[in-house]
Amino acid sequence: MRRRDLAAKPDGVLEPFTETHRAPLRAVLDCLPDGAAVSVRGDRFETIWNDLTTWGDITFVVHTRDGGFETKGSPPPPPRNFLV
Repeated sequence: MRRRDLAAKPDGVLEPFTETHRAPLRAVLDCLPDGAAVSVRGDRFETIWNDLTTWGDITFVVHTRDGGFETKGSPPPPPRNFLV
């Protein structure tokens, strides 16, 4: 049922969907089409973030039931010992 419902309304706002279906966000992310969301271990964060800093300007979008935020720019490198 979740996959069908996501396909019927693919607007990208997942939080209301989790509330309506009383499902954790992880379960909803698992229902997205292949490649739409990728899960990685937390110890890969710094490697992934460092790669993002080489992409140039990117657009970050955050959307929740409380509002939406969009910004464009180049991600800064993480501070030294960020994860220590």
